[in-house]
Amino acid sequence: MKESKSRVSFASSLGTFESFKRRNYRYLWLGTYSAAFGVWLHQASLGWFVFEITNSPFLVGVVVATRNVPFVIAGLGGGLAADRFNRRTLLALMHILISIWALLFSVTILFQLAKWWVAAIYAFVNGVMWSFSQPIRQSMVAAVVPKHMLPNAVALQTMAFNINMIMGPSVAGLLITYFGVEASFFLQSFAYLGMSACIWAVRLSESTTEKNLPASIGENLRLMAQYVMGSQVLIALVLIGLVFPLFVMSTIQLMPVFAADVLGVDARGLGILMSAVGVGALVGSLSLASLSNFSRKGSALVTVSVLVGIGIVVLGTSKGFLFATGILLFIGICNIVGRVLIQTLLQLHTTDLFRGRILALYVMQQGFTTIGTLFAGALAEVLDVGTAIIVIGIMTVVVVLLVVVFFRTLIRTQ
Repeated sequence: MKESKSRVSFASSLGTFESFKRRNYRYLWLGTYSAAFGVWLHQASLGWFVFEITNSPFLVGVVVATRNVPFVIAGLGGGLAADRFNRRTLLALMHILISIWALLFSVTILFQLAKWWVAAIYAFVNGVMWSFSQPIRQSMVAAVVPKHMLPNAVALQTMAFNINMIMGPSVAGLLITYFGVEASFFLQSFAYLGMSACIWAVRLSESTTEKNLPASIGENLRLMAQYVMGSQVLIALVLIGLVFPLFVMSTIQLMPVFAADVLGVDARGLGILMSAVGVGALVGSLSLASLSNFSRKGSALVTVSVLVGIGIVVLGTSKGFLFATGILLFIGICNIVGRVLIQTLLQLHTTDLFRGRILALYVMQQGFTTIGTLFAGALAEVLDVGTAIIVIGIMTVVVVLLVVVFFRTLIRTQ
């Protein structure tokens, strides 16, 4: 009995998992983990299914890209809803809808009714619902932990996605191999329901759940823009936030071409390269969760943003497989640390009245991944892929330094 108590005491004393001491946060994290598992099953299965029925890499790209497009608009809608309605109820209902949608798509595959354009419709609607729910989920973090725990809580939320970045595709591969691709979408349906079940278990005080006064959409957007433009820190965070989907993620999207043309490796080698990014993301989120209460977070964000750009440049010059794997591990760490710091600083420098709308700006940036990928692909067509990656890395560093020059207060931000 004494040994058991000492184990509990040791576990609870770990700063890495400080937010887990809060009951409501544990349920929110479990729900996020369940939903993230569904997302990575989706990511691994959708492209496979489309390629299986079309044998067209172009159509795979089209279908996968349609999921990111709604983030530019629907994410903002989710932020507006998060600031006007009960976030807990909205989040639970949204994941029930996402679950039903995945189940319906699974049935169309089972009965051989799904064509590539059906998959595109599925991906688009899934993107609409998922992007709508993201700012609602993110804004709930501040409702279930005190302010001093926010950096730790945000990092652990990200960790839930990063663990599944490694697990989800593996499980999807097994399901597709032994039961068919429809089994993967069937399991996704249950994973999304897991989020709803966990969110219903969250208990919030009346002050956290009461609705804001109703206002028109135009007025909400005007107030949000006024709020952002009144803060140099928020403007800088939004601008640096664009670096990651536009440049970092577009570099990762070029890895199949880089692996084949520059490194000369097959699909197994590509899998190792992509896994390195996932492992780096997990290491980065765990590190931030452990060291979440350090000061000068703005300075740390600028540093990792510059380092990720330098890492991309070095990757573009690399010719060896092991060296490239190590650099991708480094890029994975910097990428996730930068993203978590942006989310954390947005939460810390935003009042609850605007939290959903400000976080929606962060969610909307995911839609720019498609723009970045198209730009990177065009650049690789004109130049060779290695040179294209070097150019993207240089652009990353230049953009970050320009933001710092015009918004110096970011460096001093705590």
